[in-house]
Amino acid sequence: MPPSNTELYTQLWDILAKTDPAHTKKFTRPGGFKGTAIKPIYLERKMTEQFGPCGVGWGFDEPVFSPIQAGDEMAVYCTLTVWYRQGDVTGKVSGVGGDMILKQFSNGRIAVDDEAYKKAFTDALGNALKHLGMSADVHMGQHDDNKYVSDLRREFSEAPAPKPETPAQNPKHAKANGEGAAITKVKKSITDFAGDVKACDDVSAFEGLVFNDETKSTLVDCIIHAESWWMGTEDAAGLRDTIQNKIIELTEPGSQSVSDVVELLGQAETRALELQKQQKEKA
Repeated sequence: MPPSNTELYTQLWDILAKTDPAHTKKFTRPGGFKGTAIKPIYLERKMTEQFGPCGVGWGFDEPVFSPIQAGDEMAVYCTLTVWYRQGDVTGKVSGVGGDMILKQFSNGRIAVDDEAYKKAFTDALGNALKHLGMSADVHMGQHDDNKYVSDLRREFSEAPAPKPETPAQNPKHAKANGEGAAITKVKKSITDFAGDVKACDDVSAFEGLVFNDETKSTLVDCIIHAESWWMGTEDAAGLRDTIQNKIIELTEPGSQSVSDVVELLGQAETRALELQKQQKEKA
């Protein structure tokens, strides 16, 4: 029986809804309100698992911060739009978050929170991801049910990984399984490489990362197997622009390092075209 419209519409929601209890923490606020907090980095990990590296498969537009004074206190609100790619479609959801920059206590003392902007951003990001179903079980109160949480712990920590079929067990899907595994490996390499690029904070580290045979192979594989990740879309830069933008950030436009990087990217594209041509000729 084909899936119903409801099953199709909630497919992404259902994938993102469950939250590993290992990445949550119970809290109690003044006044007695109790809840479950989710580690922000866990949400980003789940988005990356589903769509690819941040800045390539998903990401967000530049956040807008609005500080608001109220007497001796001051709050800051953050609004942002998250984008994500599913095939040829780019979806967008928005969120608003906030926190206190200046807070006055009953004794008259005023405290300054130098991380208020970061907290407002994190809050806005989490609120935007709610629209996709991210950690919906927490927001729907299911983590208040001890049995539900116990079952989740067992599911995340004890459930055996699916055993892949061997070609002998299922010859019909042997080729497809092999191709799928190869593309998964390529995307894992791209994810790791994109993270390393973003972490570079000096030219030497960047050049050591980029100018080696392993990186050249990763770039060629990205062009061949994940072209949209390489070229990007009108809403987000691809891996190619991410690399170029990083070297420009670390040096000056027009420097020799920039020229070398541009040449490297061009060589990777040329090599990818050659390999694609060879594959077509063999076919």
